[in-house]
Amino acid sequence: AKPTKKPQSKPVKKPKKANKQSFEPLSDQNIDADEANEQIKSYFSNETLEKFNSAKWQDKKEGMEEINKALDSKMEDEINPLVVIHFLNNKPGFKDTNFNTNNARFQLVAKLAENWKSKFGVNSIKICLETLINKLGDLKTNQAASKALYSIAEHSSTFTWLAKEVLTMAMAQKS
Repeated sequence: AKPTKKPQSKPVKKPKKANKQSFEPLSDQNIDADEANEQIKSYFSNETLEKFNSAKWQDKKEGMEEINKALDSKMEDEINPLVVIHFLNNKPGFKDTNFNTNNARFQLVAKLAENWKSKFGVNSIKICLETLINKLGDLKTNQAASKALYSIAEHSSTFTWLAKEVLTMAMAQKS
């Protein structure tokens, strides 16, 4: 019996390593909360801002809905998402205990990530990321939080970068 020759296989090409830069969201210019609170006045009406700052959750939610509607008419160069994120983070901010206002807040985060993706960067993400992760476990807010995280991953960063950040924060949680 003659020995059979194995056909020579083509050399396997190793996949190129992805550029680390491609996995990170853009680095947006950081501004402090006080500067953001001044700039926000030029984005929305005083009435809308007063509703948002109300102690009543119904007024606060209504103010966020008005902000959401107003964002529909704004062009990308008219809004700095970091300013809006800072404003949304005003006391009690993303740690608000009312699920209605949190859901409205998360809807705004999703809209900013989707429509202002060229400006929604790492500073904007880091302000809200921890709360979004925490609220995934809350039955009343998990859908809005997951939509916001999905929007951030799809439009303003990558799933790889966001997954790494989420896992890092999730592992650091106590419970």
